[in-house]
Amino acid sequence: MRGWFSCATQPVRVAGLEGVVDLGANGDTNCAALHDGSVYCWGAWDDANQNNACWFSPRRIDGLDHVVSVAVGYEYLCSLDSSGAVRCLGNNKFGQLGDGTTRSRDTPLRVPLPRPALELAAGNFHSCAVLNDRSLWCWGDNRVGELGDGTNENRPSPVQTLPPGSVSRATKVPR
Repeated sequence: MRGWFSCATQPVRVAGLEGVVDLGANGDTNCAALHDGSVYCWGAWDDANQNNACWFSPRRIDGLDHVVSVAVGYEYLCSLDSSGAVRCLGNNKFGQLGDGTTRSRDTPLRVPLPRPALELAAGNFHSCAVLNDRSLWCWGDNRVGELGDGTNENRPSPVQTLPPGSVSRATKVPR
């Protein structure tokens, strides 16, 4: 045992998770989308009061249904559902939840994208989505140009990074 945690030298089963269809991990946060469309997360988490917590076993995230894909950043989660809607919750220090604010959230809020999304990705403090017109939209931390919009301004709301038809392949949600 080293410090407050112990390390496994071989894969271990995550208790309580059956039928995982997608998995996301970043830093100390992990989330899984299950075949029934629900989402469970475990590890480090930051709630709306900016209280850090450790979830030692998977917890269901209320307010997320029909999820087909998850993208996990540093103590935050974005999900993509079967209709192409993106919802995010958790740490929002840089606007990575895409709701136009920097207020952390305990409940998922829909990201105001102009079209349904096909695919989703997350960095530590920013998120991006490929929409069904094959355009790319990003939001959140942009201190070193992560969003690709030609600036280094943080964007708490989605901005178009690439025009329609630019992304040649996106596969998470069939259209």
